[in-house]
Amino acid sequence: MKAVVARRYQKAREFYLQHPTLMNNQRTDQPEFAYLDMQANAYHVQRNGEMFDFPENNNGRESISAAAAGLPILLAYPGMLAHFKQNQWAIEWESKNYILNPVQFDNYCGILGEVSAQFVIKDQWQYRTSLLGNQLNELFDFQLDKRVLVDVKNWRYPHNSENDDEQDWVLKKLARVCKMTGRDDWKVLIVNLIEPDSDLTFTSHLLKGQRVMELPALLNRQGQFVLTETEKQKVATFIHEY
Repeated sequence: MKAVVARRYQKAREFYLQHPTLMNNQRTDQPEFAYLDMQANAYHVQRNGEMFDFPENNNGRESISAAAAGLPILLAYPGMLAHFKQNQWAIEWESKNYILNPVQFDNYCGILGEVSAQFVIKDQWQYRTSLLGNQLNELFDFQLDKRVLVDVKNWRYPHNSENDDEQDWVLKKLARVCKMTGRDDWKVLIVNLIEPDSDLTFTSHLLKGQRVMELPALLNRQGQFVLTETEKQKVATFIHEY
């Protein structure tokens, strides 16, 4: 992705954080601002791969809403509400004349997870996070320390921590970063942001020669931090070990 396109994409994502719904949409000629002309603060769709259908009577299986994105849960974390207000990010979805379309919603969930995870990580570990430059931001969400890449997952459906496809995808992205930077000492911290809506649980664990650590969740469904002190220390050790 070219730098100009990447900046335009990032600005659009930041706009979604501030405006999940709009009273007036004056940029309909730009694809990234193709909000749905719908007076609502939530709706349902049927997802078929990259395609979306809008069944009659709003009977789709997938919800497009603040709750589906995890916003109320994230704002329940201490200090998060004030953080959102300070940055002028929406703390609720108000019913207006336009609302995010499903593709925009996916991007909204992504950036919502990124900014929220950064806040929790800074609060719990006092680490400074930094955004990734060049093409690295297409692969991972942000950076910790000098060589730890963070991949945030803002989803709450049942998750299999042993999924080979997911692990392989992370390792392929890691290999690309190593090639692009000429460094082979990068690590990846996978952060599942909110505990899943299921009984499936797993603990923090290392993968593939201890170069990748996956966290089961940072927050429960009440917005409370869930890692134990032992798990917090494991994360700190992973980040600082060379």
